[in-house]
Amino acid sequence: AAVIPTGSAPAPGSAAVMKDVVISLKQGLVGEAVRSMRPLNIEDAYKNPNFNRKVDDETGFRTKSILCVPIMKRGRVLAVLQCMNKNAADSTLFTELDTFLLYVVGYAMADVVQQCRTAEVHERLVK
Repeated sequence: AAVIPTGSAPAPGSAAVMKDVVISLKQGLVGEAVRSMRPLNIEDAYKNPNFNRKVDDETGFRTKSILCVPIMKRGRVLAVLQCMNKNAADSTLFTELDTFLLYVVGYAMADVVQQCRTAEVHERLVK
């Protein structure tokens, strides 16, 4: 399942309220990215039959365009990074550069997470 933290920017002097929305990987665009192991670049989410409106319905957010990039290692999807609502003067569709940059961030993140897990296992073994 995908766990999507949602919330809004807090008012000055108050704490942010976060709520997780859990979506099965058998549905939605993230699930499609996992199954296909390919990036998805959707210009209008509401016109795509795989788009799951649950997060929009629960948060009041309005998703327009979406870019989903699966981060893989050894033929297995570790994560899917998602960007929403491209805001450019000439297009709402994400570009190849956007996709590349999301891959760069995703693989850097995956390496850091793996190093943290390795260090955590090592620390447990030493104790």
